[in-house]
Order: sequence, then C-alpha cells, then structure tokens
Amino acid sequence: VRCMAHIINLAVQAALTTMKAVPSEELESYRVQEGLAYTRINAIYSEKEEVVNALTKLRKHIYVFRNRRGWKDSLRSHAIATGIKPVTLTIDMPVRWNSTYHMLQNALLMEAPITALCASQTLDISMRDIQITSKEWELLHALTDFFEIFKRISEKVQADGYPTLNYCVPYYLRLMDKIKKMKKTIKHISIDEACTAAFNKLDDYFSLATSQRSSHSTVATICDPRFNFSIFDFYLPESFYNISKERARAQFAACYNKYKARDNDIRAEEIDAMYNKDEDMPREVDSEDEMFKHRKPILQEVEWRRWLNEPGVDKPDTNVLKYWQAKQYQYPIIAQIARNYLAIPATSAASERVFSQGADIVTKKRNRLLPSTIRYLLCLRDWGVIVDDEDVEDISQDIG
Repeated sequence: VRCMAHIINLAVQAALTTMKAVPSEELESYRVQEGLAYTRINAIYSEKEEVVNALTKLRKHIYVFRNRRGWKDSLRSHAIATGIKPVTLTIDMPVRWNSTYHMLQNALLMEAPITALCASQTLDISMRDIQITSKEWELLHALTDFFEIFKRISEKVQADGYPTLNYCVPYYLRLMDKIKKMKKTIKHISIDEACTAAFNKLDDYFSLATSQRSSHSTVATICDPRFNFSIFDFYLPESFYNISKERARAQFAACYNKYKARDNDIRAEEIDAMYNKDEDMPREVDSEDEMFKHRKPILQEVEWRRWLNEPGVDKPDTNVLKYWQAKQYQYPIIAQIARNYLAIPATSAASERVFSQGADIVTKKRNRLLPSTIRYLLCLRDWGVIVDDEDVEDISQDIG
C-alpha cells in the first residue's frame, strides 16, 4: 500500500506543477543581489501566471529577510512595533511535506510588517521593484486556504502516527470532496486548475486503492463502526457514483463469503467429529433424543447485510477494539474480518524505517550476529530501549 501522506504530497506537487510554481531544490536560486532586485517577475504576466509571480516574489523576500542582517533586524522591529510576535520565515522545498503551506502561513502572519518595511526601507531601493502588491497578498491568502486542505490529513496519516488501512478511503473521499467545494468558490483561474490537477491525482490513486483487485482498503473501512458503508453514501451521494458503491458492497460481500465458507468448513469438521464420537457411544433402548429435533432452523438476514444497516458510531475517539469485543457474538464472521483487516497498517514506511537501522547494527566488527539477535535488537531500538551503539554491543553480547 502506498503511503497516504506521500500520495497527498504528490497531489500537492501536481498542483504546484500546474501553477508553474514548484519550489527549487536549492535555496540559492532565490538569491537577490543588493541593488539588483529587479527581475523578469516584474514584467506583465497573464492571469494564469499570477501565482508564480506572487510566489517568486515572496520567496525572494524571504531569502533577503533570512540572509541580510539589517533586513532581519528591521523586520523584527516592525513586527514588535505593530504588536505582532516575530515569526521565522521559511522557504518551501520539494522534499519537505507541507513546506509551501508553512511558508505561506508564516509570511501571512508577518504580512503587515513586511508591507510596512518594504514601503519605507532605504536598505535596498531596488527591492521596491518587486514589492508584493495587495492583490498578490490576496492571492497568497487564497493559496494558503488551498494548501491547508492537505495539511491536517497528511500529518494524521504519516508513518509516525502508525495509521491503519481503515483511514485511507475516508481521507481520500474527504480530500476530494473539499477540493470540489473549493472549485465552486475559487476566483483565480490558476488555483482552479491546481484543484483539478490535485483532484485527478487523488482520484487515480483512489481508483487503485479501491479497484476489484485491491479490496483491502474498502473492507477495512466498512469494518470500522465509525465509517461503515455510510461513509460512501455521505461523500458519494450522486447517482453516477452508484457503480463505485456497488463495487464496494460486492467486495465486502465477497470477503464475508470467503470467511463464512472457512467458518463453515471448521464447523463441519467439528460436527463430523461429534457425530463420529456419538456413533461410538452406546445408545439407550428408550432414548428421548427425537423430542428435541423437531425445531426448524431460524431464518434471518445475512450477517453482512445486517452490518451495513447497523447504526454508526458518531464518536471519533471510539475504541474500535473494545467495540468489536462487545459485538463479536452478534456479528461473529465480521468480527473475524475486522480483527484481521483493521490491523493492517496504511503504510510500510514505519517497518522499512526499522529495517534500515540494520546497517547500524550489523557492521564490519559485528557481522556474526544470529538472525534472531538482529530481530531482537531492531525491535529494542525501535521501542527506545537501546539508545546508542554501546548499548547495542552490550545487549547483543547478553542476547548471544
């Protein structure tokens, strides 16, 4: 399963690419020589290039505020004078998730001091040629609202939080729903195109995650009592999504049938064993067993259909494990499915990070460790029991 946070970052990068505003990997690319601040960005741009104009200006300003002592001190003084707590400005980088949002957020907090300083400063007159206009500040506010859509979710699903697979589908649906709503209210053509690019990227990965061959995300979502099947009805109410919802329903039914068949096989073996045991036991001449065999089997709705109609839990902090402990007798088969599917991690990044620590454990001087010893040491380091190499060497000797 692809890392959900990584997919969100790909959607953000697709939006930046559409706006032609992808940040440079090198900070020096935004260098502004003193007295020569005028660049091509001061030329007349079309409406579609307004974003790259505003962001390039902002990045160049941040470079100056970060690398020139006089500008840095003046900005701090202006912020204090206007009653604003000084904030450290940062430039976004492609390898840093949410870095564009954090750059815009910090810059907007310092909007008033930056505007006042650039209008009155005498440190470098040429900087007035690339001063950020009120219209560009308005655009930066709109960009911040756009990137904020991705920030919270990407932080919740990154590997450090150990997210499980049941969150993937709801977050896909929520992101795409918020992007669609933003497209209806956005006034800037470039941001509208960025919304389309980000939506298409998320939709592609959502289709892969919920395809017929990959049903794990769908099954895990439906097993979560906070989502169940109602999450699809809530975010996909339109009729043209009926095919997607029917596919999700069919995937869950197929998974249920597989578990039910396995459970039937186990029960059949138990019944056969009991029957064979009864055959070997001597029977009474005047047995009353026939008195208790007249009842017909009780017909009830299929378990998975009853679960899809189960009222959802509206508390986000619900302990799903305890919930299924209470429901396991009412929904025995689905409880087995939930036990397996709700434990699936949404990303392998956490385990890969643990494995990558093996190079610090197996070295030239310590290359004869048993596989079991390496496994113990990897777990102990990940759990924080072992801190440095000396502890590893000492503990590996004890384990060995």
